[in-house]
Amino acid sequence: MTLEAWEDDAVTVNIINESGAEWSYGEYYSLQVLLDGMWYEIPAVPGNWGFNDIAYIIQDGEKQDKTFHLTMYGNLPAGVYRLVAENLSVESIVAA
Repeated sequence: MTLEAWEDDAVTVNIINESGAEWSYGEYYSLQVLLDGMWYEIPAVPGNWGFNDIAYIIQDGEKQDKTFHLTMYGNLPAGVYRLVAENLSVESIVAA
């Protein structure tokens, strides 16, 4: 998974399947912040948040773009963040 764009309210990634077999992922993701050399999961702000239980299938050798919306995390202060989805992750520095 490679980072295409990290904006205030959305992260767009490119997912490439190089596994040698069909691979699938869902909509669930988490956001983490790097503090003192350790990654910590950020809880969502209070609200009615949820994820659709769906599988996106990528055939071997194919790629897909996917956008993950960050609205449920509110305004993020400056720092180093990591989006994690299906054991894949991308990192970015969020400036103040």
